[in-house]
Amino acid sequence: MRDAAFGCDWVGTAIPFQRCLMFIIAIANKEFRLTAGKFVPVSNLTMMNVCMIYVCMYVCVYVCLFVCLFVGR
Repeated sequence: MRDAAFGCDWVGTAIPFQRCLMFIIAIANKEFRLTAGKFVPVSNLTMMNVCMIYVCMYVCVYVCLFVCLFVGR
């Protein structure tokens, strides 16, 4: 985003437009960090762990229901 704003043809444009571009570039320089509840940083590894736990629990429940309903007869 920062590079796109800097790369546009801003030379010779109106001063308010140049100020807006400076604001965009300044905001785009800030690091974006996703947090859970403004407490725990969420990374790709954290998201993958949560997804794997969810899938494992879903599979376990599905297998337990299958065993109880069809094999238990």
